[in-house]
Amino acid sequence: MRFILFLTFLLLSGCLDNMPKNSAVQLWLGDTIETTRKNLGSDLSSDCDSELCWYRYRQPVRSGNFLTMTLGGEKSRFEIQRVFAFSVPIYTQDDNKIDLISLNPLEVPEDSLHTEAESKFYELLTSLQHAGWKRYIRLGEPRISGTELSKLGTVNEVLGKPVMTGPWSDPSIRLPEELWRSMPIFSDWSFYRDNEYLTVSIQREDSEKEPSKTGTYLFTLTFKSEKRFFSEYFDSSDRDRMKELLPDLLKKLASQRATAESQLKKLGVAIDERYQNPTISILEAQH
Repeated sequence: MRFILFLTFLLLSGCLDNMPKNSAVQLWLGDTIETTRKNLGSDLSSDCDSELCWYRYRQPVRSGNFLTMTLGGEKSRFEIQRVFAFSVPIYTQDDNKIDLISLNPLEVPEDSLHTEAESKFYELLTSLQHAGWKRYIRLGEPRISGTELSKLGTVNEVLGKPVMTGPWSDPSIRLPEELWRSMPIFSDWSFYRDNEYLTVSIQREDSEKEPSKTGTYLFTLTFKSEKRFFSEYFDSSDRDRMKELLPDLLKKLASQRATAESQLKKLGVAIDERYQNPTISILEAQH
């Protein structure tokens, strides 16, 4: 992991540019890539075959050449600033429309204080919530708010099973400093807005000199369309039948959630009954 994280910063550090520039890019799910290609020119690379084109933007961090990315479409725009890298895969079978955007903003420099990184992270989450993004709890996982965190003895597990969207990822609470430091080196927070989904990921490497105080952090925001998000529940061979298979999967996951929540109630853990799953529009379109 150390090699991967520091290789990323090495490749993107480069030399200091005496004339840094900041460009603006407007991009969102369902768009085509054409306008962005024209705006970024040779700074946007592509790698294509008959089924897929990967578009990538990468700039050396020290160059100061950052993007301000305007996301969210025409009705609900929001900005992510100081973006030094993003990637977009586009499939021909999706009519060359964007269904995934992954980007990296520079929130803190290398070897920052863990407390500074945590503050910047929660500032980012707050700005996303102001833009309409709400906490997402994965289907099949129990609905536990962050206020119940102290009743669980571990992170990333509930009832002895791995959980991706447990109470530690509730954006309405800020993790205590000690717990923030003990989080896995790869950690995710999940959100949704209407029929769009977002994962905010952190990758951390503690510094060698003062590992308890400083570290290097890589923040990644991955936006997905509803179709892309739910297709990942299935093997590639079954994704063409997603609408047919999804209802049975939802019933199975609802049963798993109900079983886990029943067990947790017996242990004195409160269930967040206010949380309701977002509507799945691809199923509504069938009726």
